[in-house]
Amino acid sequence: MKKVFIISSILLLLALIFLGIYNFVFSDIPVKTSSSKIESSISNSSLMAGNKEENIKDEKIKLLTDEAVISPAFSLDGKYIQYYSKENGNVWKISLDGSEKINISQDILTGLTRVLWSPKENKVISRFPQNKFYLYDHAVSEGRALKKGISDIAWTNLGDKIIYNYCESKIKACSLNLANPDGSRWKKIADLRPGRISIAPIPQSSLISYWNYPDASSQTFLKTISLVGGEPKTIFSGKYGADYLWSPDGKKVLVSSLTEKGNSKIMLGFIENDGEKYQALNVPTLVSKCVWADEKNVYCAIPTSIPDDAMMPDDYYNKKITTKDTFFKINVLNGKSERIVDLEEITSAYDAENLMVSLYEGCLFFVNRIDGKLYRIDI
Repeated sequence: MKKVFIISSILLLLALIFLGIYNFVFSDIPVKTSSSKIESSISNSSLMAGNKEENIKDEKIKLLTDEAVISPAFSLDGKYIQYYSKENGNVWKISLDGSEKINISQDILTGLTRVLWSPKENKVISRFPQNKFYLYDHAVSEGRALKKGISDIAWTNLGDKIIYNYCESKIKACSLNLANPDGSRWKKIADLRPGRISIAPIPQSSLISYWNYPDASSQTFLKTISLVGGEPKTIFSGKYGADYLWSPDGKKVLVSSLTEKGNSKIMLGFIENDGEKYQALNVPTLVSKCVWADEKNVYCAIPTSIPDDAMMPDDYYNKKITTKDTFFKINVLNGKSERIVDLEEITSAYDAENLMVSLYEGCLFFVNRIDGKLYRIDI
């Protein structure tokens, strides 16, 4: 027993000496933050973020993305907006209030200029410089290049086919063609003159519309043709620098055009789908700054001024000028318009394009060409 006591005492003494040396040597090392302090830090950050969100909510025009975007579009369920990052080509979707952001693809796409989302959502046509087009299927993560010679392209209403302008450089002949999304099983449906065109399927129909790209010095001819072929029909002409936007039911077409050849005054009007009964709306903006909300109402961004020496719409579409816009709702049937954002609430410069409207959520979205970011307006 005495030996055990002596041994225990020696061990205790050695332990006390070691503990003293440890405290002396390591006393200057900082202690890790406790979990309670981390939680407190998160709470404070959340509180600050909450205050920031409250400040954003107080603004009529709200910033949704911190990055420049390319070709935003609603998801099929209407709960998200999908877009490509202008910086690196990554694909994201963001909730309509901006509270949730989900990465879809981390593929780096350098030089991407535009994306056409299929109505079926999973496929896209991507455009790169020198008219290089690629089909990409997000469902299977596969892509392929489309043939050279395509200059303009669009999806059909069902999203099962593509329509495109193809020019054979050797014989200087162009044609409007229909094909599978990958370019296979193509067929010519109309001959075209050389030059760019705009292509748009007519909603709720099997017809395609197309027109020569807006040019201040040229009349713009709006034509239609059936997907199964036949002769194209010119339904409207006589306007210079004209551009067109179909209503959701395909019964009306919003038209922006010069009031006279050679001036810079662009005005809106509309026609029926047979091209008859042009009615001026006397709204000074482009259809690329408008979106149909339903069969009779459109939302538009309207420039406050355009330089007198500007050649419209060429200088705008060629990005030689920007605009500072106000925002209106317009009834095309009676011509009545109303502001959706008061002038004093527009505290920054907005040059709006890619307008999208969600009537269910009661909000309008647009891309600001000045900074490339996505914005929201509660309407």
